[in-house]
Amino acid sequence: MVIFGASIVGEVLFHACKEAGIEVECFCDNDTRKLKTKFCSLNVLHPAKVKKGSEFIIASTYIMDIIAQLKLLGQTKWQDCTGLLRDFNIFKYKYSAPTAYVEYMVNACVLCHSNYLDKSKLFLRSVDIVVTEKCSQKCRDCCNLMQYYKHPRNIETDKTILSINKLATIPKLLSRFILFQNKKAEIVVSIKITVHTIPINHPLGVCGFRLRVPYRPIPKFVR
Repeated sequence: MVIFGASIVGEVLFHACKEAGIEVECFCDNDTRKLKTKFCSLNVLHPAKVKKGSEFIIASTYIMDIIAQLKLLGQTKWQDCTGLLRDFNIFKYKYSAPTAYVEYMVNACVLCHSNYLDKSKLFLRSVDIVVTEKCSQKCRDCCNLMQYYKHPRNIETDKTILSINKLATIPKLLSRFILFQNKKAEIVVSIKITVHTIPINHPLGVCGFRLRVPYRPIPKFVR
């Protein structure tokens, strides 16, 4: 068995596999910084370097992308993490991260995998609410191309609240609500909402990427 994802969920899966009598051969990961290193005392390989016909268990919330990648590599044997992690007692072991974070990531991964496999729903890994187009970072790889906007604008607070309220109407939708803050004076917040699934044909009208906005007091609704 090869664990796809040399991360905290992969660490938990390693212990779960041992308890289940499943031999883990190695880890694989797309992060080049992890390659040729050891994780849980096992080698970390690039997915393309894993021998053909190997069986993978996915230890990441990016299950849809990983399945697509494995298909391109000619790897057809994979399984999700839910069978091993849904009822696994994570508190029996020590990890490289705080227990609360481990618990959160395992729960998020199990929820993400189970919802991805539910074909009655449309799978979305995340939806980020745009709060401004006036980003000052000028990132070279910005997928929003903010630096080329001729008339960038801030999104009105009322519209932001309306978008959040729309998302909140969908049962079991929100798993994470994060407020980002930068130490620089001109940058303060961005809002990210992580989404797993929505019922097909739900009238959801918000989408975007995580952005940063000019400094101002944090609105009460995100405190």
